Amino acid sequence: MRTAIGLFALVAQAVALLGQTPPRGPATTKPKQPAGTSIGPHRLGETFNEWLAVEKIELDAVCQSGARSVSMPENGINASKDVIEKYVGDSYRQKEHATTCSDLGPIRETGSGEYDDHRGLGTGYVHSWTFENRILVEQQSVYDVNIASKELGFLKEAYGPPASITKLPQQNAFGAKWNDTLITWHLPGGTTLYMKAVGGPQADLIVTFISRAYAKAAGSREPNSYISTKP
Repeated sequence: MRTAIGLFALVAQAVALLGQTPPRGPATTKPKQPAGTSIGPHRLGETFNEWLAVEKIELDAVCQSGARSVSMPENGINASKDVIEKYVGDSYRQKEHATTCSDLGPIRETGSGEYDDHRGLGTGYVHSWTFENRILVEQQSVYDVNIASKELGFLKEAYGPPASITKLPQQNAFGAKWNDTLITWHLPGGTTLYMKAVGGPQADLIVTFISRAYAKAAGSREPNSYISTKP
């Protein structure tokens, strides 16, 4: 299966792409670039099929693999070590493919939905991708809050200085108080980038790229206190 990519890698790829100089040629006009904010190899506004291609997911093959049963070794626990290891690997792969198929299949059928990529669990991050009418409209990553300063540096390097930094006072039912920090960029192409450092017992770092049109659309998403409706 694919290799999970953390947002550090995504941002580094975006910076590298921004710094490349296109080769000179005889053309007199520049080719039209696809619309949408780059998020590493992806871009907000890409189609679901384009997203699958970048992720190197052949969904038909994945679904077929996920539906295929894996038989126990003929000799059971008395089988050789190599046979048992192959059985364990095949079983894990089959379950992983079945989960991927059940998560992505409905998005392919309806054109809309959210895919949570949990391959980063245990390594400090989780990615989610939201599609509407077969278009990528939101990408969100959740990290350990301890990397907030380093992450802010990467985002500034890739996307420039933020438009605003806001302290959000919080208090839980036990009376504990703390400040969450919300940092906002308004990017070209109708995209807003949020970095929210959540304090208190949750202590997460949430980085969100979202289409402003999608964020404003009535009923397009559940209420979210840190998503601004301002352009």
